[in-house]
Amino acid sequence: MTVPGLPPGLTIGPVDPEADVDEVTAFMQRTFMAESGRPYTTRSEIETTLRMPGFDPTADSVVVRDASGAIVAVEWLHRRAPYVITMTDGCVAPERTGEGIGSYLLDWSRRRAAELVGDAPGNARVIFTAGVDATHRPSLDLVEGHGMRLRRYFLEMRVDFDGPVPPPVFPEGITIRNVVPGEDDVAIWRAMDDAFRDHFGHVEGPEEAGVARMRNWMTGSDFDPTLWWMAMDGDEYAANCWCLGSVEDDERIGYVANLGVRKPWRGRGLAKALLRYAFAEFQRRGKVAAT
Repeated sequence: MTVPGLPPGLTIGPVDPEADVDEVTAFMQRTFMAESGRPYTTRSEIETTLRMPGFDPTADSVVVRDASGAIVAVEWLHRRAPYVITMTDGCVAPERTGEGIGSYLLDWSRRRAAELVGDAPGNARVIFTAGVDATHRPSLDLVEGHGMRLRRYFLEMRVDFDGPVPPPVFPEGITIRNVVPGEDDVAIWRAMDDAFRDHFGHVEGPEEAGVARMRNWMTGSDFDPTLWWMAMDGDEYAANCWCLGSVEDDERIGYVANLGVRKPWRGRGLAKALLRYAFAEFQRRGKVAAT
C-alpha cells in the first residue's frame, strides 16, 4: 500500500521495543557512521529509550521499511511531564536521503506533538525540538527547512590519558561513596534535579516521574553502579558523577554521563575533583581516554 507523502513501496508502523531493538540499533549505528563517522548510540541506550515510562511506542514511534522489509528510516518522540517540551529523534538511511522521507517523518512528529499539547498545563509555553549533529549539513537543512531555528550547541569534550591522572583534591568535609540503587534513588534524583535547576531547558516535573525515568536507565546493560559516585557533606548530597564504562560500545573509552554540583557547594573545586576521581578509575580499568 502506498503511504501518502512517502516514495512508492515503503510502509510504516510503530517500533516494537522487544522485536525491533537489535535491528533498529544496527540501522541507526550504520546511518550515524555514514553521516558523522561514529555510531553515536548503543543497544542499551535504544532499549531503555523504548521502554521509558510514559513512552507509547504504538503512538510515539515510526519505522519505515522497504518492500524487502529492511528499515530505511526511524523516528520517535521524547516527552516527559509536565509535557511542555517534546523532542523528536530519528534518521534516514544514507542511500535513501533526498526522497522526502526525512520531511515526512518530521511532519509526522510535529503533528503528533501537536496532538499532545493538551497534556501541558494551561497557558504554558510548549516547544518542539530536535537534536542533530551540527557537522551534518543535510540534517540542519532539514530541520531549518521546516521552520526550526538553531538555539543551542552541546559540545563533547575528551581527555586522553597520556600519563597519570592528577589526584583529586576534595573540599574539606566532603566524602565520596558509590550510589546504592534501590536505597538512594529518590535522594539522588532530588540532588541531580537541584544541580541542573538553572541548566538550559530545565523544566520542573513530578518527582515520581523523574525517579521512574532514572530507575529505567539503571536497567540498561551498560549501567554500572561502581561508576556512579555521590559527594556527601555529612548527610547532604552535594554532587553527583554518573559514568559509563564505554562510549558507543568502545570499551577503551570511559564516559562521564552526568556531572552536577548543587549550588551551595559550587566554586570550591568539587566538580574538578569528581572528574579526576572518575578519570583515575577509568585509567585503573585500562581506559585510554574519557569523554
